[in-house]
Amino acid sequence: MLANISCQSHVTRDYFLTVRLPLRIDSDSDFTAENGVTGGSGTESDPWLIEGWDIGGSGHGYCFYIGNTTDYFTVTKCRAHNASGVFVSYYYTESGIILYNVSGGNVSGNIAKDNEFDGICLYGTEGCQISDNNVSFNEYGITVMEHSDGNVISDNGVFSNNYYGINFLESDMNFAISNNVTANGGNGISVSESSANCLRNNTVSGNWNGIDIWDSDNISAEGNHVCGNCIGLYLEYCVNSTVSNNNASENTDYGIQLVSSDINRIFHNTLTANGLAQAKDGLGGNSWDDGYPSGGNLWGDYSGSDSDGDGFGDAPYLGILGDMGARDRYPLMQSWFDDAVLPTASAGPDVACDEDSTITLNGSGSNDNVGIVNCTWTFNNSFNEVFLFQRLSNYTFTQPGNYSIVLEVTDSAGNRASDGMVASVRDITPPTADAGADLGIGEMGTAFLNGSASADNVGIVNYTWNFNDGVENIALFGPEVSHIFTVSGLYSATLTAADSEGWQGTDTVLVTVSADSTPPEANAGPDICAAIGEAIRFNGSGSSDNVAIGNYTWSFTCNGSVCNLYGAEPSVTFWAAGNYTVTLSVRDMAGNIGTDETVVSVAAGSIQNGTVSSEENESGIFSSSVAVAGVLAMVSVLIILAFFIHIRKRVRPPL
Repeated sequence: MLANISCQSHVTRDYFLTVRLPLRIDSDSDFTAENGVTGGSGTESDPWLIEGWDIGGSGHGYCFYIGNTTDYFTVTKCRAHNASGVFVSYYYTESGIILYNVSGGNVSGNIAKDNEFDGICLYGTEGCQISDNNVSFNEYGITVMEHSDGNVISDNGVFSNNYYGINFLESDMNFAISNNVTANGGNGISVSESSANCLRNNTVSGNWNGIDIWDSDNISAEGNHVCGNCIGLYLEYCVNSTVSNNNASENTDYGIQLVSSDINRIFHNTLTANGLAQAKDGLGGNSWDDGYPSGGNLWGDYSGSDSDGDGFGDAPYLGILGDMGARDRYPLMQSWFDDAVLPTASAGPDVACDEDSTITLNGSGSNDNVGIVNCTWTFNNSFNEVFLFQRLSNYTFTQPGNYSIVLEVTDSAGNRASDGMVASVRDITPPTADAGADLGIGEMGTAFLNGSASADNVGIVNYTWNFNDGVENIALFGPEVSHIFTVSGLYSATLTAADSEGWQGTDTVLVTVSADSTPPEANAGPDICAAIGEAIRFNGSGSSDNVAIGNYTWSFTCNGSVCNLYGAEPSVTFWAAGNYTVTLSVRDMAGNIGTDETVVSVAAGSIQNGTVSSEENESGIFSSSVAVAGVLAMVSVLIILAFFIHIRKRVRPPL
């Protein structure tokens, strides 16, 4: 499986890396292709080559382990990350790149980050070169321990590790040269129980102690830029060591502090603008100058004069805390490097590129009257802060946007200058449209279309739905829309998602509309009592349908004629007494019909508490008329009966 990985190391490069399981070599005979060797023969001029691997060590305890070898080898252009696992033995454990009991190794141009313990660990290892690596976001950065002697740690970017950046433990005659050790949670460079190690020309800032030397002897710390830490250089139980030509300024506590340390030489350093004091010496048996005419150190708070113009103060510097009589007899009036000229930073012109392409940050136009010792590029890449550390640094921008990039350059005297430029990264990735799952609804039903699962690397600015619903062409807008389909059938709705650059993605969803076969339920309401001439109102609002009711028809017979009324609540007046059966028919949009009945009882009189009561009008005509009508009806019946009896008598045959 291939992965295009942008490698941000001390020198950022872009490699096509191959993902594989952790690599383990435990003897010279293990340098094989099966174990990740990609070339070479193991000699000094043609070392074994291990190149181009992307290894995650989660659960394995390491990413790269090389142990018990004497052949020459090179590990380069690899990525070692997320090593974790069960503790077996120190040199096995939870580190990105582990060299155990080897010699002749070269680890350069790699990324070692996000490992649970060390980014790179040397254990009992001699004569190896660790250079130009990005070692970040581990528990510890680079660890050299257990009699790992004669190794060179150079030009690495070691930052944002939880504890130490670079750590020498019980190891002698090693070199830490020109590393950038920044923003680690513990000490930047630490030396413990070791001898004759050389720390030279490193930039160490934003750590607890910049350089911390403990229980060690014959250590040389020279030409380092140790600013912006808690303590610039800290020595405890150290003897016969030299601290020279360092810029130990702008630290929150001390530029240089010695605790229980003796016979050490401190000279030609620049100590200015430190928080508590420029320096502190708790024992006092150390030399804070190199005699005359070499001189001592430049002190930011020295107030003496140089009347003879020899470059040294006329009076000793007495500001070293500790009450042990420590003093600089020949304080410098200016930096040992007679350099007050700021460098000139040039970040180059603004650039534009497509996303996922590589640009070269070019600071080659920067210059200094003596020489630039450090270049640092900083910017945010939408996820975290990025640090690059060479004049020509390559970087791949995976996210579109405008990136403000700052280049800061530092000369050997600690003078700084900065310049900025902008990288405009164009969006060339179309959105991924997601119209959601297919839908099934009934005729006259509502389809809810949902495209909210659509995505884009920057953001979607427009959602357009296009379809024909069997009647006409429809266009709707927004991530979530709805539409009523009146005609059964199968319909295809297309979602087009567009981003701000005009890139589009499409997806379709099928809407199946089934014919409605469920009749509505009619509800004509309760029976009604009314008087002649009283207006009444029917109420069919209790009727219902699975989709919607399209028509209400009320039918009844009055005086031999069929009457029809329409609507959910029509009104009517009856002018003749009687019981009327009224049928309500409700029809939905698919033509399905449901019926119900109600009875209207109409009587002469008025309605009181739901019953009919008789009333005379003002002249009493209503009641007398009823009586007369009754009498006349009875008389008519008697006359007719008499007539029929008379006829029957006339036609009776003679005896």
